[in-house]
Amino acid sequence: MTPRSRMIAMVVVGMTLLSTVAAFADWPSDPAANLPVCVAAGNQTSVNLVTDLAGGSLIAWSDARPGVVDIYAQHVLASGAVDPAWPLNGAPICTAAGTQTVPAMASDGARGAIVFWIDARAGSLVNSDLYAQHLLANGTTDPAWPATGLPVCTSPGGNNTISLPVTDGAGGALIAWFDTSNDSGVFAMHVLASGTTDPAWPVNGLPICAPTHGPTGVVGASDGQGGLLVSWTDFRAGAASDIYCQRVQSNGAIAPGWPMNGAAVCTQPGSQTISSMAPDGSAGALLMWQDTTAGTIDLHVQRIRSSGALDPGWPATGRLVAGGPGDQSSGRLRSDGVGGFVAVWRDTRNAATTGQDLFAQRLSVSGVLDPAWPVGGLAVCTAAGTQQNRDLVPDGTGGVIVGWEDQRTGTMTTDVYAQHLLASGSVDPVWPTDGRGVSLATAAQALPRILADGSGGAIVAWQDNRAGTTNANVYAQRVQANGTLGGTVVGVAREPGARIELDSVRPNPSRGDELRVLFSGAAEPGTELALLDVAGRLVASRGLDPLGAGAHEVRFDGAPHLAPGLYFVVLKIPDDTRSSRILRVVVLR
Repeated sequence: MTPRSRMIAMVVVGMTLLSTVAAFADWPSDPAANLPVCVAAGNQTSVNLVTDLAGGSLIAWSDARPGVVDIYAQHVLASGAVDPAWPLNGAPICTAAGTQTVPAMASDGARGAIVFWIDARAGSLVNSDLYAQHLLANGTTDPAWPATGLPVCTSPGGNNTISLPVTDGAGGALIAWFDTSNDSGVFAMHVLASGTTDPAWPVNGLPICAPTHGPTGVVGASDGQGGLLVSWTDFRAGAASDIYCQRVQSNGAIAPGWPMNGAAVCTQPGSQTISSMAPDGSAGALLMWQDTTAGTIDLHVQRIRSSGALDPGWPATGRLVAGGPGDQSSGRLRSDGVGGFVAVWRDTRNAATTGQDLFAQRLSVSGVLDPAWPVGGLAVCTAAGTQQNRDLVPDGTGGVIVGWEDQRTGTMTTDVYAQHLLASGSVDPVWPTDGRGVSLATAAQALPRILADGSGGAIVAWQDNRAGTTNANVYAQRVQANGTLGGTVVGVAREPGARIELDSVRPNPSRGDELRVLFSGAAEPGTELALLDVAGRLVASRGLDPLGAGAHEVRFDGAPHLAPGLYFVVLKIPDDTRSSRILRVVVLR
């Protein structure tokens, strides 16, 4: 296909990554051991994690070590070691008076994170507020931000539910929440990288849905243009709930074409309860909800476009993704990274024999269920007992890795398992049937959260009671693409003062033109520019002439011939691979 017959848009979706050839200790390979992230006294709960953009992760949690609950975080390196530059058992994010709980993070694009939490320093959790802090890559909080956290919303009442925040693409983040301060409304706020709330937004948050509509529950997703998509369960029609959605631009304005108080996504008879949302890559989103219209709990998905209109190619009542027998609930929807979406849910169709199981289904952005996947869903795990609290991430090749809490050995000995689902609609045959045991330690391992490691595997973190039922700690584990535990993720952060730095790749977007790679530093003999696909295969390369210190631009041909997918631009110097930048290539016809 020639450049004249298609347009290739290249959008930077990740920040600079780095691989070095130095040797590091591997992640633990024993599912009964795992990596201790925090083993301080007291309970560590509400674990959340985000990428460090270098193959490792930043992990945050609520921490009761001093007798009250504060927010702490730790950095786990790609090697599987806790960052020795960070404090043992975690760096304090907020230790203000009162209780701080339920941390949620968004990457700052510079290997740190914007951390949000519910804060009761002004009273009880019934009268809680919303705060944020900037966690730097070195394990300290940003000195430009308020020392005890930035007040995001301190209006009377409580902020009971917060969405996962999303990056604004400029070092800040956006977040939505359900707020009881004004008889229960939905609000959102934009937090700037400078450590202030956006002055263009109302103090204490932009109203998304009026309290008179009885909104509850809230999920958020990036619109890919610096704004935020928010969805919720809505009772404006009476006792039976419906699904609504709103899109907010980064300047605090409701996006053109979207109605005040949100666009109706599903208003069918029966009750609909929002479950999950995933960006569609075109400033819209796919929304998943639990639906009782048929008398049992089913899962439906609908696409809402960037304009606020429902996609006319989808069924008006949404696509039935998971239906009877039994109930299908607690769905989680994620992009598979190659244009499709995978849903995973808890399923009671086999309740009489195996208890509550996990099933999955794949669908396209056009609303078509993948015919290669089993009708009724692919069985992820049908082991005895209950499988719940699932999470999933793309594997980089169209499949996903699913992590969950598993009670096959009993409710008091909950473990953490994972499974690899291939894009072809089957469970990876090299993985164990019913999943790989990620943590099989004594007592209970609960509420796992999972993160793609960038190498086809995943990092899982959870709260862990192996030290005793009254002392939950934080542990983590890496599972590789081949289903084994351990190994070292390729991709760790470059050292300060590196002699060569990749600054940017242009144009962005591109119409099939050559790439212009901008870098700084001295290009010594043997320096090479390479283009790799997501599997690490070499697509193209060229050697660079020796260059002195300073800023340089190199034109790199080959962009018009790239197939859609993820790519890495890599600058290699002798004995090292200094840096790379991830590109997503999308064909627009």
